[in-house]
Amino acid sequence: MGKGKKATSAAEHPAVESPAALSTGFFPFARYTSVVGVHTTLLTFTALFLPRTTFLFELTKPTLDEELRTSRDRPQHPFLEDLTINPVSTLVCLCAGALLLQGWWGGWMRNWWVEYALTGTKDEKSLQKVAAERQRGANLIRAWAATFAASLILHVVLVLFGAPIAR
Repeated sequence: MGKGKKATSAAEHPAVESPAALSTGFFPFARYTSVVGVHTTLLTFTALFLPRTTFLFELTKPTLDEELRTSRDRPQHPFLEDLTINPVSTLVCLCAGALLLQGWWGGWMRNWWVEYALTGTKDEKSLQKVAAERQRGANLIRAWAATFAASLILHVVLVLFGAPIAR
């Protein structure tokens, strides 16, 4: 080194992080973005194409007259006819698809969180992972209970704002 220049370490420059800091505070944006893209694409498929499948349409085939199905004052695109001809079937498809996709998403996020929350040596990480797996059932029950409670609270708030109680 030249005269007057001092050797600096990564600790002295906060912009330059050490490998240990990267392993604890690192967020995998590329990995997350790719999974969000797949998740969004699958949700779009669930919303637009799953209710239009011929298999499901045959199970819930409506028995409506052609004259009743068309609306002359509000014509709709033929793509939307399969979605609007049987709203109950469309809603069931949307809910089933979203349930499966959100379950997959939650599992992926949980695994990602456990993976990046572990600290210590390789043996310590494996012990922490086993402990996290033991708590999986209890955490799942708490998550379902919290979701149910939040749903009830949301329902009460919506009724207070004027929505019908049941429908």
